[in-house]
Amino acid sequence: MTYDYHGTWDATAGAYSHAELFPDVDRSIGGWINASRLPSKLIMGIPAYGNAYALRSQTTPPLNYGIGQPTSGPAIHGPYAPENGSLTYLEICENIQNNSWTSLYLESRVTTVAWGPSPLGMEWVGYDDIESIRRKAAYIREKGLAGAMLWTLDDDDYGNFCGKGRYPVASALQEALPSDGERTVTTTSTSGVSTTPSTITTPSTPVTTPRTIRTTVRPPTRPTPPTPREGTTPVGGSPRPPIHNWGGCRIQFMPQRWCNSGRSMGENPREFALTSMPEISLCMVCTCNEDYLYNPCTKTCDFPSNRAACSIFT
Repeated sequence: MTYDYHGTWDATAGAYSHAELFPDVDRSIGGWINASRLPSKLIMGIPAYGNAYALRSQTTPPLNYGIGQPTSGPAIHGPYAPENGSLTYLEICENIQNNSWTSLYLESRVTTVAWGPSPLGMEWVGYDDIESIRRKAAYIREKGLAGAMLWTLDDDDYGNFCGKGRYPVASALQEALPSDGERTVTTTSTSGVSTTPSTITTPSTPVTTPRTIRTTVRPPTRPTPPTPREGTTPVGGSPRPPIHNWGGCRIQFMPQRWCNSGRSMGENPREFALTSMPEISLCMVCTCNEDYLYNPCTKTCDFPSNRAACSIFT
């Protein structure tokens, strides 16, 4: 969920776009990649709405195009979304088209801002439009992420009311990300250092059915290595499980005290915390493959007999 970094809840700090790629989104994505070395597990969230403010100054254009400027509170809600301080993409583009609002793409932040008159005076909103979404899609490919998620489709211009086609936000995202036959993959060496992403193109059969709006890019699957028999002992050592013995991961909100590699997760002894971002209470929880349990002593997915011998109880 790489949006809602700013809103009316922190309006005293000034007006900021809630989903600008630099520095906010990039810092979060970079933190997860550095901690986990698993960019292919990450899906970037992209909003089809903006968080909006009433500016104290009535200057046009706003100083610094509104970024960081003092606010007097949330903007008035539009005709479709009932919450003050939030405008859908459709509401924003209709303000630009019909209500003398001005929009501007800020390349250094990879976000778009718009401002214009309202009953409160000057209102300002930061949001994603076609140009910023294309740049974010390029970033997704550069980093080798799994893909993108759009929140939410009904906030988009579903009826071509603004003249850029139906669902321009979702369409821009779909067109800019790899197709079904093309995937961007970031490989990781045994030292844990990510190499340059490479693009793999595979033949695809043309289809006549519409492609889905939500786009998820997944790396090619690897064959699962054969599971060794428990108790197999290498020369000079104790039984060791294979290296690649854990699979699916998910990101969830979780207090930091629960998200640590020294314990298994809850009642499932196969689950464990891979890494965390404590400043926003997020945890990446992964699951050991079948026939393995998480061993907090070795901090690996291990044979059940090795787990039973661990003196750390979770």
